[in-house]
Amino acid sequence: MELQKYILRLHENKGQLFIADIESEVINFTCVQLFQDNKTEIIDFMDYVSKYCKITEELFPEYNSSHTAAAQMSVIQNMEWPGMKSFLKDYYLKNHKITIDI
Repeated sequence: MELQKYILRLHENKGQLFIADIESEVINFTCVQLFQDNKTEIIDFMDYVSKYCKITEELFPEYNSSHTAAAQMSVIQNMEWPGMKSFLKDYYLKNHKITIDI
């Protein structure tokens, strides 16, 4: 999965993106990647968040280090939530009109 492609699709489906949409997409995309790669350690969470936040910062200069810090905390919390896989499946179906396998 490529983050840029998903942000573009989200923009096409919504018509307009706000920073909150981008924040959510980065967090959700990161969680999907972690699930798909079977990563369960906090160090992996941080590596993935850093990678995807850096990509997002390059695409959207208004997405900055404060968003990265928030994404790190959100990913940790979300990955520990038992309902996250179900949430992500619903999120991608609703917002991207696709099904994901996690």
